Amino acid sequence: MALLSVTAMAASEDPDPAWRDFQHALGQPPLIGAGGDHERADGLWRPIPAPPSGARDTEKFRLGSDLFHEGRLSSANSVACVTCHAGALSGADRRPVSVGVGGARGTKNALSVFNAVFNFRQFWDGRAVTLEDQSLEPIENPVEMAHTLEAVRETLRDDPEYAERFESIYPDGVTINNMSDALAHFQRIHFLRLDTPFQRYLNGERDALDEQQRRGMQRFREIGCASCHNGINLGGNAYQKLGSATAYYGENRKAGPHDMGVMDRSDRERDRHVFRVPGLHGVATTPPYFHDGSVSTLEEAIDRMGEFQLGRELSRQDIDDIEAFLRSLGGHFNSGGAVTEGRSRAEAVVTQDLSGMTHAEAYRSAIESMEEAGERLLTEMRRIDDGDVAHFDFLQHEHLEMIRHARALQHPPSALEASVREALKKVARETLGRVNRLEWVIADFLRAEAMTRVFAAHLDVPAKAVLLEGVTDPESALRDHRARAEEAMAAITETRPAEFAVAVREAYVD
Repeated sequence: MALLSVTAMAASEDPDPAWRDFQHALGQPPLIGAGGDHERADGLWRPIPAPPSGARDTEKFRLGSDLFHEGRLSSANSVACVTCHAGALSGADRRPVSVGVGGARGTKNALSVFNAVFNFRQFWDGRAVTLEDQSLEPIENPVEMAHTLEAVRETLRDDPEYAERFESIYPDGVTINNMSDALAHFQRIHFLRLDTPFQRYLNGERDALDEQQRRGMQRFREIGCASCHNGINLGGNAYQKLGSATAYYGENRKAGPHDMGVMDRSDRERDRHVFRVPGLHGVATTPPYFHDGSVSTLEEAIDRMGEFQLGRELSRQDIDDIEAFLRSLGGHFNSGGAVTEGRSRAEAVVTQDLSGMTHAEAYRSAIESMEEAGERLLTEMRRIDDGDVAHFDFLQHEHLEMIRHARALQHPPSALEASVREALKKVARETLGRVNRLEWVIADFLRAEAMTRVFAAHLDVPAKAVLLEGVTDPESALRDHRARAEEAMAAITETRPAEFAVAVREAYVD
């Protein structure tokens, strides 16, 4: 996997702030595309590749670990990242919602940090694109760490040991960007769930799953669970409505202010009660469940998912078998493990080596890479539509590639004339806005695609008693969702994402 941080390269480069900001914004290739050359690459699931030797920067890893456990990141020196994401508790905290500074109650159930690097976004509403983004948000959240980034930076700068350690790794010492880089590096290396029965099964060990687990895996696939829980993380690659088959909220269950989901970000009514689909690695050891932590057992979660997401009344046998399968996805803390190494899709296709590049050369390369990612985005969408790929990872990978290159273009070379730099920044901001807005059209496409698969499963494996929001004809519902997927695909195609960077290219005069 491509785990080398381009920010770390800055230690041997000219400490030009614009160049450092460019590298930090560019970040790393998104690892949701890892394992793209595996024989299972286009199937529902594929194994997680182990980090290659040399992926761990020892000093940065130790710094990130200490920051992850550092109480001074919170205003009362009482809450650290580990408070809500303890490795011994499978990367979560076992509470319905987390508790922050002064006993403040959070608004969402804490998601596990295990394998979070393979998600297309972080948090239930997807508001953080990268682990670097995610690592900073809790610090300023009033019901979590209730602090400010500037205050934390000053605290670390005033600590001689931290200041020395930062300066030995980063040429500009203690900065907010470097703090997020160290935290993300630690999580990428440490919080990997690799050596599980299911991972061993995917790597060719056929007896890694027992008979019941294999039976549960088959039912998980054939009744439609894998329509949303697909890809390297068995989820974490799309949004879906809670109650997409039968209404979850109604007379017997009222929605509260923290149940709006993605709609709080998108301001679209269609996104009411829509959340990021959680990945399932280690799910058996991270109760309680759902965004509000309202479901205490895995058995109940499976039963509710069957009813509200699939429109099915699951039998006792189905629930028991699916639970057995989900338990094969991992138990408590286990980091590392010997599994087959593999290159990430990013390495195979788009990894950029900045060593030896000038800022001007890297800037032009970012423009070209963004254009190429836009072309591949449409290709991956068509592959999903044609049934050539069974998961959503590679489509999201290409959108993330567009985002990270568009972010980097906000930082043009400092050697340019001031007027040219300002013009470039303006055009680049507009371009980034266009790239970010693709999130919602892609979300519409994948939600419709997932429900198309759910209703197709109803035809292949007929449901029993539960009606689907009054729909008694799965074929009609299937046609409706198919039409929505085609509409979303047409909308993305019409935007011509490969041309988003043209305005930047035309404004760039090096």
